[in-house]
Amino acid sequence: MSFFQNLFKRKNNGIRTKLGQVLSMQPDGEPDWEDIVFERTHLKIHDSEQRKQYITGCLQQMKDAEKELEQLHYEYSIVTSRLTDIEELERLPDYILNEIKETAGHITRIDTDTASYQRKKHMTDEQFKDMEALEEQISDGIAKLSETEEYHKKVKSDLRRLNGEKMAYQYRLNELWEEVENYKGLAFVCFFAMAGCLALLFILQLLLEFDTKLGYVLIVCVMALLIIRLFIKHTDAQKEIDIVERDLNRIITLLNRVKIRYVNNKNLQNYLQMKYHAQNSKELQKRWNDYVEEKEEREKLQRAQQDYTFYQKDLLRLLRTSRIKDTSVWLHQTAAIIDPKEMVELRHGLITNRQALREQMEHNQKLAKTAKDEITEISKQYPQYAQEILDMIGIYERQEK
Repeated sequence: MSFFQNLFKRKNNGIRTKLGQVLSMQPDGEPDWEDIVFERTHLKIHDSEQRKQYITGCLQQMKDAEKELEQLHYEYSIVTSRLTDIEELERLPDYILNEIKETAGHITRIDTDTASYQRKKHMTDEQFKDMEALEEQISDGIAKLSETEEYHKKVKSDLRRLNGEKMAYQYRLNELWEEVENYKGLAFVCFFAMAGCLALLFILQLLLEFDTKLGYVLIVCVMALLIIRLFIKHTDAQKEIDIVERDLNRIITLLNRVKIRYVNNKNLQNYLQMKYHAQNSKELQKRWNDYVEEKEEREKLQRAQQDYTFYQKDLLRLLRTSRIKDTSVWLHQTAAIIDPKEMVELRHGLITNRQALREQMEHNQKLAKTAKDEITEISKQYPQYAQEILDMIGIYERQEK
């Protein structure tokens, strides 16, 4: 009995062990959606349809990464320009810098006096200035943040669904391999059984002189039918394995593409939250509504301060003559001009933003390079398809132009 159990289970245990290793790589919670993997385990590279689908997936991933890089470069240039302005201010001669600080001081004092008026306050001066500095971008920011939140939910739902399908296909593939091994085991059992029966009939014929011709015929016919049945089942299982492996490869390719979208969307959402100092679009919308009401009250007070506009214009003039590019931003950050500690905090915030952007850019550059290296590696391993891959790259590049 143990012999037949070992016969059926010996190879199946190896299959289960491999599947267990794959399943054990998943964390207790949700899978790591940021883990982008080019997996060719189940790819039939000599299958034209699968090969083209895989290469197209790599090219699409390169395209997505390059598109994301363009947006990141734009944000990066804005942050870099702000840091350059800080360096320009610090390099100014003392007499010009003192004049700028004096003018900024007048503006700061007017702001302080205005804050002493009795009025209903919805936000602190720091929050108001942050919102004022981003005023032209808030409407777009609310829309972008809301869009990223909705897209985050959709992509996460897609990732869960695709990961579930992937696990289901892997489980079905394991079952099919078990069936194949079981059919092989049954074939061996049938062979040994037939051999035993034939030996028994031979002994009966030889020693007892029984007429065993009919027995020989019956045994051979029954065993032939069983063998044919097992062969058909084995063939059907092999065909289904090919279908499941093809579908599993398609799901893995699609899952990688959705992972890329998830990572890019997550990075963009984190950056927008950091940029607008809000955890979600609802919080940013509330702060924007509070800001609009607060701004109306402050504008009433500002109109009573005749010197406020004068000092603002004077500060802009001084900044322009000092080669500061984004002059209007400093109207709302005069405290940083006067107080070195405030300037340090401002610089630190900009450096933090730029580092976050750089990390996102490096991630997308690495992603594009990984996809490119994958295509190159396939071309090297299978030179017979190199020209076909080059043609696909040419079509991709023409579409990009």
